Amino acid sequence: MLTKAPKKLNILICEDVRQESGNKISLLGTYVDGIIFTSTNDDPNPKMISAQLAIFGTFGPLDENCQMKVRILSPDGEVLFETPDHQELKKSDSTTVIALKMIGLEFKQQGKHKLEFNFDKFKVTHGFSVSLAE
Repeated sequence: MLTKAPKKLNILICEDVRQESGNKISLLGTYVDGIIFTSTNDDPNPKMISAQLAIFGTFGPLDENCQMKVRILSPDGEVLFETPDHQELKKSDSTTVIALKMIGLEFKQQGKHKLEFNFDKFKVTHGFSVSLAE
C-alpha cells in the first residue's frame, strides 16, 4: 500500500491515445482549454456526447504496489465514467503512465468536471471544463 499520493506531473485529455513502436505514445486531438461541443441551430436539445475520449496522465514514481481506479465526475458529483475494477500498478522508480479510452461518453451538463485518479486511499484530481458552443 502506498505511503503517499504520487505527484501529478501532467494530465492531457484528447480524442485518442495510441501506443506506437519504439516506446512512443501518440496523442491525437488534444483539448487545450476544455471540451467544447458544437450544435446545429436546428437541434433544440443538443447532446454532448464524445464519440471517443482519451486520458493520458503521468505521475511520479510509486513507492509500493497499489490499486488504481479512474472516475469522471460531473459538476454536481454524478459519476459519468468509472473504470470497472481497481487495476493493480506495480512499484516504480520512474514516471508512472496511465492511459485510457472511453467510447460514447455523454456529458449531461456544462461546467467544471473532475477527473479523479484513486491510488489506494489517495485521490489525485484534475479539473476540466465542458461547454456547448452555439
